[in-house]
Amino acid sequence: MPAGLVILTALATGLPPADMADVVAARLQALDGLVVDLTLEVYGAHSDTPVLDPAAWDTLWDTLPFRVTILRPNVRVEALKDEPERGYEPVVACIFDGTYTSRHVRPSRRSGRVFYQTLPDVQSGIVRCHPLLQVFDLGIFDAAPPGHLNIVTVLQHPSAILVRSVGGVSTYAASVPMGRFEYTIHFEMDINERGTPLRIKTTLDNDHPDLVNSYYEQFALRTTEVNGAELPVETAVTHWGPKFPHYWTVNLYRVEAVEVRADLSPDDLRIEIVRRDSCVNEHFPDASVHQTEYDEDGRLVWEDRWFSAADSDTGDAEAIKAKHAIRWRMTIPPVAGLIGLSMAGLLTYRSRHNSH
Repeated sequence: MPAGLVILTALATGLPPADMADVVAARLQALDGLVVDLTLEVYGAHSDTPVLDPAAWDTLWDTLPFRVTILRPNVRVEALKDEPERGYEPVVACIFDGTYTSRHVRPSRRSGRVFYQTLPDVQSGIVRCHPLLQVFDLGIFDAAPPGHLNIVTVLQHPSAILVRSVGGVSTYAASVPMGRFEYTIHFEMDINERGTPLRIKTTLDNDHPDLVNSYYEQFALRTTEVNGAELPVETAVTHWGPKFPHYWTVNLYRVEAVEVRADLSPDDLRIEIVRRDSCVNEHFPDASVHQTEYDEDGRLVWEDRWFSAADSDTGDAEAIKAKHAIRWRMTIPPVAGLIGLSMAGLLTYRSRHNSH
């Protein structure tokens, strides 16, 4: 046996990917029925390489509080920031049976009606702007079809391999094509013996030559024990791309409180649309949008239908950006503008695959 192969075999003594998938799945089962309060701090930095030293994060863009209720695979996310003068108003959203539904907590100042939105895309709205779902192993950020891919399914993918195992930490690699969305996500994951991802690096590799790749790297900085499993309570996710080689961003998630709720039921997560004194936007898989408005007695007073996919593949970058911005403005405008800056390199590909 060649010497190099002997060394590689000696290093790769951890669990095979499929066995580690079982360990991770057991850990996620323990981390179910949780209500988590957390804060997201969004930083920008100038340097050649992302680092985990907060002293290198030279700009704090904003601080955003959330409450996350987990009943896997479903989740409820409450965006709690309330600064109307800056455009921040509370929004509650849920991902239930693969559909995203959101509701503005207060009626619109323009119409006096409560705004609802539904999309068949679980990485939409307030959970589309940053990797919140990935931090809790609820879905890989920007994976398509959204929400169908997490650490377990990556480890179960035919491409998954064990690269090495050192000191109780195993490194796995995989490349998962996103099918008709014309890009592949390459993974490198460091997972400890308890099934906790200590590091997840993803490379979004676009097939189209005009669309640049993008890179994310997630680090579990601190963990705590919940139901006999490790829950990360401080997680940093860095993002950078070749269009901005000397500028990158950090999303820093800090868990403030965790409550174990054995009594959680689907009704605690699900958002029911009330068609009374409300405006409802319903998005469908064929890219059509149906908007309806109802008065205080529940009577339909206005409706319209259109297709959101027009001109999605023209190659006109400004048109794609404008369309992308419109979609984000339907959720929380400041978050869209703020965190959208950190994802400038993804605007074109996101608009492309979300419009299919």
